[in-house]
Amino acid sequence: MEVKRFSSDDIDFISKSEYILRKNELVKQLFKNLSFLRECLETDLKQNPIHNFKIPAGKISKGENFHGLPYLVLDFPSIFKKENIFAFRTIVWWGNFYSNNLILKGKYLSHFKGKILVDYTKIKNELFYVGKNPWQHEIDQSYVKISNLDHENLKEQITQNKFVKICRRHEIKDLNKLKSNTLDFYQTLRINLLD
Repeated sequence: MEVKRFSSDDIDFISKSEYILRKNELVKQLFKNLSFLRECLETDLKQNPIHNFKIPAGKISKGENFHGLPYLVLDFPSIFKKENIFAFRTIVWWGNFYSNNLILKGKYLSHFKGKILVDYTKIKNELFYVGKNPWQHEIDQSYVKISNLDHENLKEQITQNKFVKICRRHEIKDLNKLKSNTLDFYQTLRINLLD
C-alpha cells in the first residue's frame, strides 16, 4: 500500500490549531444556545400544557459525523417509548441548515391525528415528510410543502407510515434567530395542531 503524501495546503491546515479551537468554541456556544432554547420551550410548555405531559428532562446531543459534518440536536419536549414517540427536535447541522421537527408516533399520533387531518391547512407552509424513516434529517425531495398535499394524500401518508413528521428548515445564516424561529414554529404547531 502506498502512503498518500500531504499537499502543502494540507500541511498548512494541519499546522494551524485555530480552526479546530474556533470550531470547538462555536460548538460550546451552540450547546449553550440550545440549553437556553430548552428553557424557553419549557416555559411555554408550563404555560400551555400539551396533552397533560409531565415535563421531560429533554436532551442535547452532539456528534462529529452526520454525513461528515458536526451536528447538535435538542430533543425537547420529547417522550421516546418503544412505539410511542412525541418529539420536538431541533437540529443544527454544521455547513448546511438548522431545522425544527415534530415527530409523532403510536399513541401520540392517535391522539393528534384527527386535529392534524382537520387543521393541516393552517400550517400549509411547513414541510411534511413523505419518506419511510422518521429519523432522516437531510431535507430533500422526501419533504413536501403541506400546501402540496390534499386531505387524502395526508391521510394516506399517515396510515402507511404510522408516523407524522412536520418540519421547518432555516438557513445557517439565520442562526442568530434560532430561539425566535424555533419558538415561532413550536407555537404555530401548538396553537394549530396540539391544543
